[in-house]
Amino acid sequence: MRRLNVNGPTFDPIPEDHAYLPQKRIKREKNSSDVERLDPRYRVVLPKDSKGFWKFGRTFAMLWSEPAGEKLGPWGGTRNSSHISTTWLNGTVMSEIRRFVLVKEGHGSCQCLAIHTYSDRATLKRNLPDPDNHAIIYTGEECPNEHYEIDDNNDLRYEELVLDPIQVEPHNKRDSLCILSPLSRINYTKVYTVEKDVRVFNIGMVKNTPSLEVSSPLKSSEGVPRKARRHSSSSKDSKKPDTRSQSRTSSSRTSDSERKRRQG
Repeated sequence: MRRLNVNGPTFDPIPEDHAYLPQKRIKREKNSSDVERLDPRYRVVLPKDSKGFWKFGRTFAMLWSEPAGEKLGPWGGTRNSSHISTTWLNGTVMSEIRRFVLVKEGHGSCQCLAIHTYSDRATLKRNLPDPDNHAIIYTGEECPNEHYEIDDNNDLRYEELVLDPIQVEPHNKRDSLCILSPLSRINYTKVYTVEKDVRVFNIGMVKNTPSLEVSSPLKSSEGVPRKARRHSSSSKDSKKPDTRSQSRTSSSRTSDSERKRRQG
């Protein structure tokens, strides 16, 4: 049984058959039927532990589902590490273990940024939107090198990332689920809302939170988009003329004229 506290979740000894699991797949029990079960270490955070767990920089994994799109067709199957299944009215949904970093805590839910490896190609994946708005995120002592590939002309093609890498202090360095792939990238382009009543696995906490806050599309204290803050009321006020200063100047001139008239 696992218990959560303000320092993060703690675990009793892990059963041998759950000690080391593939990072991208839902575990399937030995000799089981066509039913997959989520690793039992994924747990709902108890209300008494919520404040200590759901906070800026928390890095966690969960079973995430979202619409799969029309091109995949209404049938089950797998795509890379994702499972495609049929929903009501012949819709399709994609489910996978996805990792997130919390950037804005709220009541009953939080806003997070997703971590992807993009099929182990990092930001060199073909047709990836906005690759410059990604950064390396890692759990080791040293930051991994940028990914590179050899193109058709035998030239090296690098990622050329511009945002600061994000280091995560793993909750348990001996657990493979707490170790991020060297090809992991945090995506600052899209913000996800995660409910607090879902089962999660604690990966760890971001160490260099200032770098995360500077690059995040949300400000952790206010939740105001960065682009919107450029046109905040403070900037508008700075452009307004100082009417109080003009009033003081006009009053001073009137007083000087009155004194001269009386002296004359």
